Amino acid sequence: MRNSKHTSPPRVSPNSQYEAPAKSADRFAHVPLYKRIQNLIENSRLFRPAFNQSVADKLTMVSAVLAIYHLTLAVCFALIPAIRAAADVIQLNVTIGIMGIILFVLFRRSPVPPKFANLILFSIILFAVFNALYYLSISREMRQSIFLLFVMIGASQFFLSIRWFSFMMVMTFASWYLIAWRLLEGSVFYFGFILFVGAAAAVVVFIVRRDAHQRFEWLRRQDLKRQDELQYRAQQLEKSQGIVQQIGSILVIDELLDQSVDLIAEQFEIDQVNLFLLDRDQKVLELRARSSGKVLTHSLELPNDESNLIGWVINNGRYRHTKDVHHESLYTQLDPENNVGCQLDLPLRDGRNIFGVLSLQRQQIHGFDAEDVLHLQLLASQFANSLRNALSYQRERSARRFAETLQETGNALASTLEWDAIIDMILERLVELVHYDRAAILVQSDNQLEFVAFRGFPDSLQPRDIFVQLENESIFKQIVETKRPYSLNDALEHPDWQSVGSLTPARSWLGVPLLQSGEVIGMLSLTRETLNPYQQPEVELAVTFAGQAALALENARLYEETTRFNQQLEYEVRQRTEAIQIAYEELEQLNRNKSDFISVVSHELRTPLTILHGYTQMLLQDKIILEDQMRRTLVKGIETGSGRLADIINSMLDVVKIENKELNLFHSQLSIPAMVKMVLDDLFELMSDRHLTLTVEEMPDVPMIYADPDMMKKVFYHLLINAVKYTPDGGHISISGQRYKLAGGVLSSSVEIVVKDSGIGIDSAMRELIFTKFYQTGEVSLHSSSKTQFKGGGPGLGLAIVKGIIEAHNGRIWVESRGHDETAFPGSEFHIVIPINWPENETSPETLQESVVE
Repeated sequence: MRNSKHTSPPRVSPNSQYEAPAKSADRFAHVPLYKRIQNLIENSRLFRPAFNQSVADKLTMVSAVLAIYHLTLAVCFALIPAIRAAADVIQLNVTIGIMGIILFVLFRRSPVPPKFANLILFSIILFAVFNALYYLSISREMRQSIFLLFVMIGASQFFLSIRWFSFMMVMTFASWYLIAWRLLEGSVFYFGFILFVGAAAAVVVFIVRRDAHQRFEWLRRQDLKRQDELQYRAQQLEKSQGIVQQIGSILVIDELLDQSVDLIAEQFEIDQVNLFLLDRDQKVLELRARSSGKVLTHSLELPNDESNLIGWVINNGRYRHTKDVHHESLYTQLDPENNVGCQLDLPLRDGRNIFGVLSLQRQQIHGFDAEDVLHLQLLASQFANSLRNALSYQRERSARRFAETLQETGNALASTLEWDAIIDMILERLVELVHYDRAAILVQSDNQLEFVAFRGFPDSLQPRDIFVQLENESIFKQIVETKRPYSLNDALEHPDWQSVGSLTPARSWLGVPLLQSGEVIGMLSLTRETLNPYQQPEVELAVTFAGQAALALENARLYEETTRFNQQLEYEVRQRTEAIQIAYEELEQLNRNKSDFISVVSHELRTPLTILHGYTQMLLQDKIILEDQMRRTLVKGIETGSGRLADIINSMLDVVKIENKELNLFHSQLSIPAMVKMVLDDLFELMSDRHLTLTVEEMPDVPMIYADPDMMKKVFYHLLINAVKYTPDGGHISISGQRYKLAGGVLSSSVEIVVKDSGIGIDSAMRELIFTKFYQTGEVSLHSSSKTQFKGGGPGLGLAIVKGIIEAHNGRIWVESRGHDETAFPGSEFHIVIPINWPENETSPETLQESVVE
C-alpha cells in the first residue's frame, strides 16, 4: 500500500519511471514521419539510459564489423585489378582492421560504461568515414563515394542517439562536400544525389530501428510494471492469508478480536484499526477492539443508524471509503489523540446478515487507493468467517456450559437433599456464566430477609447474622409485586439501597425472585463492585439459576413425600420391567423357533422336491408320455406344482436369510430396463391369460447400477407377481424409471423405479404391514392353483423379500395408494429407490459416456 509514512513493496504509480510514454505502443501505426521524429526527440531523455546500454552492448559487434570490413577492403584493393588502390590506402585499411580487432578484444574483456558508448561508437564510425574520404580524395573518382553510403547505412544500424547520429551525418556530408567541390567532376551532382538518397535511407533505418528499440523498451517496462503489481498483489494476499491462518485457530472471542486488529494494523500498515459489533438487539454498535496497543477502559457505543459512518455501512450493506474525514459530516471522532485523515469502513457479513464493521484509519488524506480497498475487502470477508466461527463457538460453548450446569444441578437435585451443598454449587456455577463479586440467596421470614446461602463475602463477615428489614423497603417490595427481576445500574444512586458498612460498596446490582407455586419466597442477589450493569442475557441466565435454587428449597420441603413415591414407583417399574423382559425373551425364542422351523422344513423339502422335479423331467422326455395327451397333461401338472412348491421353498429360505442377515450380495453391472424385460418375458404368458395390459415406459435417464442381478430379478419378479395377483382381468400395469430427485429437483446418486397397477389398492393403515412376512391384504383365498389368479392365495412372502433385498442394497421401498376398494379399483404404486453404488476404483458407463461426449 502506498503510505507516505510507511514503507511498502515497490509499486508503479502514474509518476513512476515505469509509466508508458504519452501514447500507447499502437501510436506508431499511422503517424507521419515528422511526428515520429518529434516523438523520438520527446522521449529521448526517457529512454536514453536504455539506448546507451544497448549501444554499449553492441560495441563488440561494431568493432568486429569494422575489422572485417576494412580487412576485406584491404584484400580487395590488393588483389582485384579493377579496384586496385595505392599502397597507403591498403595500409590504412589494414591499420583500421587491426585496430578493430584490438577494440574487439578490449570490449570483450572489459565492458564499456553506457555513458561513453555513443562517443566510442562515433569514434569507430569516424575511422570508417575517414578511410572512405581518404580513398575518395586519393582516387579522385566520385564513384568511390559509394563507400560513404555503406558507412552511413551501417552506422544507422548501431546509433540510437539522435544527437550523435545527426552529428555523424552532418560531418560526413560536410567532408564529402569539401572533397567533391575540390574535384568538380561532372558526376558530382549525380553521386551527390545518390549519397543524399542513401543518407535519407540511413535516416529512415535509424528512425525505424530506434522506434523499434523504444517500443521494445516500453513493453519491457510495462512487463516490469505488471510484475511489480502482481508481486504486490501476491504479497497482499499472502499477508491476508497469514492473518487468517494465525487467527483461524483462536476460538476465544476477546483474544481473537485483540490479535486480529493488531495483526491487520501491523501487516497492512494501518494507523488505527477499530472493530465494531452489533449488540443482541441490533440497536447499538459497540467498539469491541482497537489497535495501537490501546486498552478499552470504557465501552464506546454508536447508534445503529445513518447518523455515523459505521451505522451507514450497517444499514446500506456496503463499504464506505472516506478519503478526507475533515469534509465528512458523518465522521465520528473516537479518540481526540488520533489525527485521522481518511477512513475505510468494511462490513463483516454472515451470509446476507451484517454483524459488525471493520473500521480502518490512516493519518494522511487519500491514504487508501483502489487496490487497497480491494485487498482489504477480501481480508474483511476472510476475517468475518473466522470471527463468525469464534462467535458460533462461544455461543455453543456458553450454551453447553449452561446445559452442563443445569444438568449437574438437576442431577444434584435428583440425587441428594443436601440443599445447602446444591445452592452453593448453583452459586459457584453461576459465576462462570454471569460475573459477580458477591452473591446471596435470601429467604423471607416474617418481616425480614435472611441469608441462607452466599458466596464472595469476606471470611470476617457472617452473612447469616445479617437481616434485611422490609419496613419502608421498596426494592424487594417491587420484586414481590412484579415477580420479575429488578436491576440497578448504580446502586449508590438508589435512595432505598441499604449498604453494609464493612463491605465494599455495591455499584451494579441484580435481584431475581425465588418463586414457589407462583409466590415470591425470597430472592437471588448478585452484586458487582464496579459499574458494569447487567445485560438482558445475563438476567435471563440468573433467572434460570434462581429457579434451580427455588427448586432446591422446594425439594427439601417435599423430601419425605417424594421418597415414598419414588420407592413405590421404583418397585412397580421393576416389576413391569421384569414382566416385559420375560415376554420379550419368549417372543424372541418363538421367532427363532419359527425361523429355525422354516429353515429346516425348507431344506428337508428340497431333497424330495428335487427328486420329484427330476423324475418329472424324465417322464416328459419319455416317448409313451409324449404320445399320450392325457398323461402328458398330468405330468405337466406335476411339473407346475413342483415348480410352484420350489418357488415357495426358495422364498421361505430368502426370508430366513434376510431375517438372519445372511443375505450375500454379489454386485456387478446391471441394466434395469434389461432386467425388467427379462422378468416380463417369463410372465408374458401368465399376463396374456389374464388379459392384462403391461406398459414399460422409456427409461433414458436410468443409468447402469451396481447390484446383485439375481436378487434384483427377484425384486421385479415379486413386484410384478403382486401387481398381477391384485389387478382384475383386463387391468393395466405400468413400469417407469428415472434418476431420483431430491428437494428442489436436484438429481441424486440413486434411481427410482415405479410399478403401478389398477388393482384393488391398499388401505393406508396397512402400507407398512404388507412388507411383513405372511401378511396378505383384503379377503384372499386360502389356497390357489395359480400364483397369478386374481386375489389368489400364497405364502405372503414376496413383498417381505423385496423389502429385505432393497434394504440390503441400501435402498428403500414404499407404496402409495388411495385406499382399498374392490369395486372402484384405485390401484397402487410401489416406489423403489436404489443407489447406483458404483465402486470408486471403477468408472461407470455413464461417466465414461459423458467423458467421450466431451
